[in-house]
Amino acid sequence: MALEGVYTATDPPIKLVRRWVPIVRIGQVGLDLSFMLVFIACWLLLSVISGVFAL
Repeated sequence: MALEGVYTATDPPIKLVRRWVPIVRIGQVGLDLSFMLVFIACWLLLSVISGVFAL
């Protein structure tokens, strides 16, 4: 149940980022960077929000 909520919240931004960031090919392996970019953006957003409310 909780994983479904996380998937529902993160899937649209990941799909949006996938339109602009191509899959990086390393030999036979394809590396999808969209998840990492969304993760970093969420982390930065949480840091900014916690900094604002810590004042």
